[in-house]
Amino acid sequence: MKSITKTLTTLTVMIFLTACNSNGSNETIKIQPKPTLKETLDTAINTNIAESEPGMAIMILKDNNVIYQYSRGLANKSSNILINSSTGFRLASISKTFTALAIMQLYEQGSINLNDKITDYISFLPQEWNEITIHHLLSHQSGILDYANDFNYDQISTNEITNTNILAFLSDHKELEFEPGTKAEYSNSGYVILAEILEVVTAKSLNEYLKENIFDPQSFSNTYILDEGIMIKNSDAQNHGTTDLIFNHKYSATGGAGQVSSLEDMRLLSQALLNDQIVTQETKALMIKNHNENLPGDLNYGYGFVLNLEGPAYAHSGSHDGFKTYFLINPETKVTAIILGNGGDTLPDYFYLLELAGPFMN
Repeated sequence: MKSITKTLTTLTVMIFLTACNSNGSNETIKIQPKPTLKETLDTAINTNIAESEPGMAIMILKDNNVIYQYSRGLANKSSNILINSSTGFRLASISKTFTALAIMQLYEQGSINLNDKITDYISFLPQEWNEITIHHLLSHQSGILDYANDFNYDQISTNEITNTNILAFLSDHKELEFEPGTKAEYSNSGYVILAEILEVVTAKSLNEYLKENIFDPQSFSNTYILDEGIMIKNSDAQNHGTTDLIFNHKYSATGGAGQVSSLEDMRLLSQALLNDQIVTQETKALMIKNHNENLPGDLNYGYGFVLNLEGPAYAHSGSHDGFKTYFLINPETKVTAIILGNGGDTLPDYFYLLELAGPFMN
């Protein structure tokens, strides 16, 4: 049986390129492995995270069974609320997985075609974008500038970062970085536009659609979208990053990238994906196919997933100020890894933790 370590090695560089924004990494205190998985990871996490500081929740599953689970630190420092398996964390770019699943449900229903032009759905988009398709957005082949990395947030809005003002800003910065379909370059903007297309097609907000078609059917208990007017709950994990906040303390409510979810709900997502309960096996195969393998660049991406070139694993990470998240499924070994954190640079290196777990997964 292949070790999780090999899978992680090939995904390490790619996965953090796909975060909304990168916070960097605090130096992690290394430990000597212990006799069991629990002893090893408990020791590594406790060594690096104080119970009185922001922290993380982690779960590793095999064959849909939890073989390791642990929470450490505070969800909310001001209220002294501890992190647990039901604590909601901002997922950051893992939100793209849910947006892609929703779009692919519409594809299955025949409500959209992947080769449809995005200007057919949102007429006020620049005519220079006429050749951009839904496929281009899903696979990061659009050439549209990335609002999260190409601009200063003060340029976009003085108060809140929302889909509405992102689209207005991008419409004024309509120049493309490359001809659609000729290159793959990560762009958060594409998934904001996908969320807007979904709302046009369904006449529902992204939050409403996901709740009705994914969250409720899979019995999620604490998953929601940070949409305009919807703030993160006080009882959920707050942003306790120690980096320079790239959002300049602005409230960011971006459909397609602003989802909150818990460790337990992400476990249910893993189970649903492995059992083809959200989209069909054929549709999922499209989502975990590398659509960029013949294009310049090193973004090995399907639809809403980063792909492992040396095996069947698919994954995504996220980074948004203090929130750092990671989600991986290996359908061959039936191993899932989920890590959600709210401590920014103070958090231990996620890949180091999972490399420690590797020998126990063989």
